[in-house]
Amino acid sequence: MPTERVGRGFLVLYGLANFGLYLTVMMPALFSLPYKVGLVAPHDKVSVLGTVATAGAVVGLVIGPVAGALSDRTRTRFGRRRPWFVGGILVLAAGSTIVALADSVTGIVLAGWSSRSAAPGTPRRSRPSSPSASRSPSAGP
Repeated sequence: MPTERVGRGFLVLYGLANFGLYLTVMMPALFSLPYKVGLVAPHDKVSVLGTVATAGAVVGLVIGPVAGALSDRTRTRFGRRRPWFVGGILVLAAGSTIVALADSVTGIVLAGWSSRSAAPGTPRRSRPSSPSASRSPSAGP
């Protein structure tokens, strides 16, 4: 528990740093997913984007608590959270690659975006137009 109060300047800088971080993390997803859906399904892109975003949200909704419970029980020499962060980064990279290479809606939904949304310890998106931060547990033991 902190014993010393922080000033307004610190809070402003902390907020700006978080804004910059999530801007760089979320902007590719906010633009690349609708663009990819438009390339794959140009005549039905609105409903396909809704389906892709919904599938990703449902997978993230289910996997998030499961991964959280499992990470609470994880005991490694690297700590409880670090292995989950590394695994999440690998799943995120694989899912993003699948989305980039997919040439069908099925490839985007089932393999790519769902696995990307399920990656533990990575930022989540609940809807195509509104980013939301995930629960990011500390990387300590």
